[in-house]
Amino acid sequence: VAGEAEKLYSQGRVHQIDQWVVSIPEAVRHTVPWLDYWFGVCRIGFDLYAARKAFERASQGFQSQEDSIGRCLASAGVVGTYIYEWGDFKPLDRWIDELDSLLGAPSHALPPSVDAQARVALFTAYMYRQPDHPQLPTLAQQVYQIIERMPNDLLRLTAGSHLLLFYTWWQGDITQAGMLVKLLKPLAESRCISPLLQITWLAIQATYAWMAGNTDDCITSAEQGLDIAARNDVHLWDFMLLAQACWGTLTSDNLKQAHYYL
Repeated sequence: VAGEAEKLYSQGRVHQIDQWVVSIPEAVRHTVPWLDYWFGVCRIGFDLYAARKAFERASQGFQSQEDSIGRCLASAGVVGTYIYEWGDFKPLDRWIDELDSLLGAPSHALPPSVDAQARVALFTAYMYRQPDHPQLPTLAQQVYQIIERMPNDLLRLTAGSHLLLFYTWWQGDITQAGMLVKLLKPLAESRCISPLLQITWLAIQATYAWMAGNTDDCITSAEQGLDIAARNDVHLWDFMLLAQACWGTLTSDNLKQAHYYL
């Protein structure tokens, strides 16, 4: 399972991984950190609590095995659960320290794809929890380079979604945000992209469109995201999509439709 999971995940076949992992007895799964890790990956779109616990168990298991690659990926997974939850970001302090330590350790020679995932996770953790951290602008530049150079499309769109919000809300750089949308929009429409990632991109793209004064695009993106959420029963970010749709309709002076989204 662990050997095939990454390949299946890159193809968007998360359901297949989930079927394999849950067929393994829980007591056995908890003895193999990679199985806990992939369980977390499969659950993050539906059950953030279960996903977080699985990633945390995996992190502990990888630490006992001195597996820095596994620790990076599990830590990135935990960060993702807090971002999608969009609630209390204070627990991210622990995972910021973990990722910063792993990335800064000269003894940990990480494969480029793992290093990239860890940097994207550290960037998002700083962005939401410590937005005044002096390292954030440098990490933002590194994330943009990851988007330009990495062959991993899922990672590129994950990174791009949060970098787009950073440009739009944190920096107010609508020009740079627009360039990023142009770069990633074809990728966002690819069939290999998971529903959760499509929803994330559309919610943040709607935010960008509203900030750029394109209310029609804002509403369209939000409605597309809500449709994907309904068809796939992935409702983690319905609140975000509905908020964007509400702002777009209010700005368009369509109070009746805005009331519907509220």
